Amino acid sequence: MSISKSDIQRCLLLLEPHASHSATLAIHDPLYALLSDDSDARIAELTMAINDQFNHPAVPELLHILTGHVSVTAPDMRGALAKFAPLETPDDLVGEVGRRLERNAAERRILNGRIDELESALRASNRSSNAVATIGAFALLFSLFGWAIAFGWLEVDWLTSPRGPDVERHQGVR
Repeated sequence: MSISKSDIQRCLLLLEPHASHSATLAIHDPLYALLSDDSDARIAELTMAINDQFNHPAVPELLHILTGHVSVTAPDMRGALAKFAPLETPDDLVGEVGRRLERNAAERRILNGRIDELESALRASNRSSNAVATIGAFALLFSLFGWAIAFGWLEVDWLTSPRGPDVERHQGVR
């Protein structure tokens, strides 16, 4: 049983105000594909897309328009838990949620510890880079001072030779 083109167009118009919603595209594409191919496979794709994006704000109105063509059931707790990981104990769903929360808390503690380690390493590298920058600045000043003396732009009295002009210069061994 095919869905009329006018119903598909109405569904597409319902999605327009929710264009920025992250799940809109997942519902839009199967709907748009139905315009050119209204096979049962396309309707099954639309059904699966609506099932996967059941919390989208346009889904209740879409289901109203598509009544009789698409059968979607609201996800239950068992389905929602099974969607993210296999159930360890299918009979105790509350216990399953508790176990997952405990695992999440343990992973969070590990990640927070890793973040703390990385932040302390960053602080240490900042301190060492500041020390290297300070040493570099002093070396630059010292070298500029040396070049200024070498080129004669700066004269320093204590660097002059104690010999006067009358002292004979050593010529080497003959």
